Amino acid sequence: MLQLKFFHHAWSKLVRTPSDISQADIEIIVAYFCWRFLELYLFKFTLFVLLFVCIEHYCLLNLFCIIFISIALSSSTFCVSKSVTFALCAYMAILFVVRSVYQFDFIPSIEDFHWPWNKTCNRNDTIPLFNTTSKWVGLEKQNDEWVVSDYIGYTLILILIGLQFCIKYRQHLNRKLRSLAEPPPGILFPNAQPADFDKSLTDSWMRMDLLGALLVLWLLVLISIPRNARKRLWPFLVFYLAFVLPLQYFSALGLPSNLCIDYPWDYWQPLFNIFHSIGKSWQLLNNNLSLFLCLPNYRMSPDRFSDNLKIDFILLTIVAAQNRMFKQESEEHPAGSNDSIYVCNKYQLLKENPHYDFVIEQRSFVDFIKYIIFMYGHWITMIMTLCAGLGGTSLFALGYVILAFWMLWEGNNLYTMHRYTKTLARWNTLAKYTVVIMLCKIFLQLIGCVFIGLIRPKQLCPVQQLFSIFCVNPLSIGELQKFFSELPSDDTEFSDLQSCSKGGDSSEASIGFDAVAFLFIIFQLRILHSWYFQRCMIEFRCEVIQANRGAVLINQLIEKEMREQTEHQNKKLREIKARTAAIRKRYEEQQRRSSGYGAVVFSPQTYGQVIRPRSIIDIDDPLPSYDPRYAPPPSTSVM
Repeated sequence: MLQLKFFHHAWSKLVRTPSDISQADIEIIVAYFCWRFLELYLFKFTLFVLLFVCIEHYCLLNLFCIIFISIALSSSTFCVSKSVTFALCAYMAILFVVRSVYQFDFIPSIEDFHWPWNKTCNRNDTIPLFNTTSKWVGLEKQNDEWVVSDYIGYTLILILIGLQFCIKYRQHLNRKLRSLAEPPPGILFPNAQPADFDKSLTDSWMRMDLLGALLVLWLLVLISIPRNARKRLWPFLVFYLAFVLPLQYFSALGLPSNLCIDYPWDYWQPLFNIFHSIGKSWQLLNNNLSLFLCLPNYRMSPDRFSDNLKIDFILLTIVAAQNRMFKQESEEHPAGSNDSIYVCNKYQLLKENPHYDFVIEQRSFVDFIKYIIFMYGHWITMIMTLCAGLGGTSLFALGYVILAFWMLWEGNNLYTMHRYTKTLARWNTLAKYTVVIMLCKIFLQLIGCVFIGLIRPKQLCPVQQLFSIFCVNPLSIGELQKFFSELPSDDTEFSDLQSCSKGGDSSEASIGFDAVAFLFIIFQLRILHSWYFQRCMIEFRCEVIQANRGAVLINQLIEKEMREQTEHQNKKLREIKARTAAIRKRYEEQQRRSSGYGAVVFSPQTYGQVIRPRSIIDIDDPLPSYDPRYAPPPSTSVM
C-alpha cells in the first residue's frame, strides 16, 4: 500500500517515456534495422562458416579459402571486400565442380600418375590422414564422409554469398525508391548522435604458444606508445594477423608424408639430451615443442590448431574493425572522436564539458549505469586485479597484490587532478605488469611442457611451485603422461618431478585471470581520459575538500575545548592563590596583634591543630568556600 500510495506514480513516471509511435511504425523500424544488420554483418558470418568448413577438412584446396578469409577481413574498403567475395564465389563454384567431376571412375586418381615425389617411406609414427598426396590436396575418391560434408559446406557458403548479394541489391533499390541517402559505411544506427546516447535506455585465455607470445608482445608495444602512434602501427598488426591465419592453417596441414621429407625439427634430439638423457622418449617432448612453436608435425593431428584458428578469426575481425575505426574517427564523423580529452599532456579540470553532470542529476536509467561504471569502475578493476593475485600462490600473484594495495592506499585521492600524471603512470604500470606476466607465463610453458629436464631435481620443486611452472595445454599434458609412462622405473629424478607437478595447481600457470584483469585495466584507462570521468573527479575533489574541512573543524573544536579547560583551570588556580594569600595575610595580622599585647603565639602541635587552626575557626572568611556546593553561614563572632 505504501508503494502504491507514495512511490508508484514517481516510479511509473521515471520508467515510462512519452511516445507517439504506433505499432506499425515500430515494425517498420525493426525491419529496417534487421535488413541493415544483415547488410553489414552477413558477410562476416559467411566467412566464419567458411572457416568451420575448412577446419573440418584440412587440405591444400581449403588453404586458399583461408587466404581469401584473411584478405577479406583485413580489407578496409567495400570495393576490396566485394572483389574478394566475387573471387571466393567463383573459387567455391570451381571447387564444387572439380570435386564432383573427380569422383567419376574414368578420371584417374592423383596417385595413378608417376609423380617424382611419390615415394614409399619406412615411417610408422605418422598419422594416416595425409599419407597420400590426394588426401593432402583434398581430391580423394570414395570418401563419402568428407565429400558429403564438403558439399554441404560449399552449398551453404554459396547460398550465404547469394543471400548477401540479394540483400545488398535490395537495400540499394529500396533507398533509390524512397530517395534515401546512403548511410555511412559500417554504421548500424546512422541517425544516432553520441550526445544523445545517455538520454534513455532505448538510445589470450586460449593461446599459450609462440603465436600467443607474439600477440602479447604486440600488446606490450601498443600500450607503451601514445594513441597517435598506435593508429599508425595498427595496420601492421592487421597485416600480421592476416598473414598468421593462413600460415597457421598451413602449419596444421603440413606436407604429405609420402613425400618422405623430414622436417628440420625432427632432429632436435641433442637439444633435449643437454639437460638429461631421455632415450627414445625425446620425440614426445619434441611433439610438445612443435606444438608450442606451431610447427608442422607428422605425428600429430591437424585438429590441434582448430580452436586457435577460430579464436584468431574472431581476433582478426575485431582488429580489422578497429583499424577501420581509426581511419574514420574524427570530429566530423557521426560517432565523433575517441581521442583523449587532454591535449599535449596538459592534465587539468576542463570547464567546457559537453556532458551534463550525471553525478548530481540522474535523468534516466542510463545515468545510474554511468554512475556505477565511472564512479566505481576503478574499484571493480582493483577487485579483478586482486582476484588475479589471490587466485594463486605464485610470485606473479604477489605482484598483483602489491600493486593493487599500492593504488588502493590513496583511495579516491588518486583522481583529484593533483599529480594526475602519476595516477596515469600507476595505471600504465599495472597494465604493463599484466602483459609482462602473461608473457612470462607463456615462455615458462617451454620449461613446463618441453624442457622439463631443467627442473627435474627434487630441490627445484619449490621453484617450480613459486613460479607456477606447470603444463597447461591438454595435448601437451597427454604427451607428458606418455613420456612419464615410458621412463624406466629406476629414474627417480623424473618421478620426483611428476610428484611435484601433481602437488601444484596447473590453473595458476594459465593466463585466464591475467587476461580478464588486463581487459578491465584497459577499459579503466579509457575511462580516465573521458569527459564523464571529469564529472567524477569533481565529486572526488568535493569529498576530499569536505573531509579536510571536517578534519579542520574537529581540530578547531578540540582546540576550543582545550582552551576553555585551560582557562577554567587558570581561574581555579588564581582563586586558590588569592585564598592562600588572604589566609597568610590574616595569619600575619593575628601574629602581629598577639605579639603586640604580650600574648603567647599559638603553635600547633598535632595534625588536627594544623588543618583547623584557631584563626580559621574564630576569624571571618570573606572568600567563598572551596566547595561550591557549600555556602558558609554568616559569621557571628565579635572582635
